[in-house]
Amino acid sequence: MTVMRSAVLAACLLAPAAAAPQDLPAVDEVIAQMEALSARALDCKGKRLDTIGWRVFSKRGARFYTQEMGLELLGRFERGKGVRTQVTSLGCADATVHRQVAGPNHYVVIHEPHAVTIAPIMLIIESPDPNLSFPHLLLRAAKGDPEHAEIDPMLVPSALENLLYVNEPIVQFQVAPATMFGHEPGLRVAGRAKFAGKDCLVLQSERRTDGVGGRIPREWSAMIRETKKFFVDPATWLIEGMELDITRSNPSLPSGMYRDGYVVEVATRRMFGPVGLPEDTVMRPTAEARATGPREEAVHRTMQWQDGEFP
Repeated sequence: MTVMRSAVLAACLLAPAAAAPQDLPAVDEVIAQMEALSARALDCKGKRLDTIGWRVFSKRGARFYTQEMGLELLGRFERGKGVRTQVTSLGCADATVHRQVAGPNHYVVIHEPHAVTIAPIMLIIESPDPNLSFPHLLLRAAKGDPEHAEIDPMLVPSALENLLYVNEPIVQFQVAPATMFGHEPGLRVAGRAKFAGKDCLVLQSERRTDGVGGRIPREWSAMIRETKKFFVDPATWLIEGMELDITRSNPSLPSGMYRDGYVVEVATRRMFGPVGLPEDTVMRPTAEARATGPREEAVHRTMQWQDGEFP
């Protein structure tokens, strides 16, 4: 019996150990590699790409969602300054019908290295009743502020999540990784996983809104918890896709909440020197989200690029 135990112990000692946490790179190392890649991006003239803009066209199934809903989304990156995202929804308010306004129809988010600014604006001229109009607000959360770790601009306000459906966040995290990942709370390298047939590092962030209820109306942010996963190919330092897992407040359900989730995958890229930025992406509900009830159909997004000087 003693000999058998010794043999088993020896076999265990000789067997290859499972991947230990120290086998994973530090999150700062991953971001540094992605920053180095972004710095090598070239514009149409072969010069370093320090500014780039994009316009997003979204489709649900065979329907052009951006045209159908009157949505216009523009993104802009300026090296050293950050990322600006602007969405306008011309169908948000109808001056010929007296009804409750659904929310802002002009929405700007600015990610700077040290802070995020959110400006939701209702253009008064489009509202039949100014008293129902969404005011022009300016919210700014710096790193270290409670709101910074609790509010995701993509999900605010919850009644009009334009940025979730018509924005392409992978572009932003690829061109400005230090700035964008710097605003993801609890970011860590969570492991490795297969994604789109590639062995990827998984960068994961976690956001909770435990304290938000006392500072902003719940209709502004129905989110309770959010987990984001970014799948980064260490062979190229390109983001192959991302996954969002969102738990939301819903008083009409017995549990008082429900779970939502989406997977975004890069379908095609446009090359800017050695940097391949997503040109076409597909967003689908996760299997867990589909299991809890009907979810939105797949959203296809195509980027139209503008590099070089801005007008």
